[in-house]
Amino acid sequence: MPRRKQGPELSPEELKAKRKRDFWTLDIPLVFGLALCTTFTIIEIVRAFDGNGRALAYSFQWPTIGAIIIWIWFRYKREGSPAESDDEAASESVARDGSSPEATRAPARKRRSLGFADHYRSKVEEAGAEYAAALHAADEVDHSPVIPETDEGLRDWQAYVADLKRREPPGHPPDARS
Repeated sequence: MPRRKQGPELSPEELKAKRKRDFWTLDIPLVFGLALCTTFTIIEIVRAFDGNGRALAYSFQWPTIGAIIIWIWFRYKREGSPAESDDEAASESVARDGSSPEATRAPARKRRSLGFADHYRSKVEEAGAEYAAALHAADEVDHSPVIPETDEGLRDWQAYVADLKRREPPGHPPDARS
């Protein structure tokens, strides 16, 4: 693995700033993450000894997460972030050539398209237009229920509801006569 250059290339001020940045962005999250993983591991081990079978799995999960946190911390301490290496390469070429950092960066590669995205984008747009047209058409449709006028049960029901509203108007408590 390529190692990031350190030491004589950085001035004492730059080295101090880098250490301060690493402290807040790497060291503090490491301590916080490991404290959480250790706490949760102890809690789950206690629960596992109390007979909770699921807690046994969690008692292995939290140390694994802690190991991943340590691995990420070591990797960033040793190699740095990709953004840092791009900035270092640009600053080295500026020092050599005297050119601007923007001019030294490689142009971003354009991703090759197989045409699927354009095909599906047009299909989605067509479906959206059809859906909007259907919604507009649905707004113009009369949604009142279609009930035949000759329904005897309906007439009886309407008469019952009218009588009920007359005896016990809505919004008022029922009479205490019953």
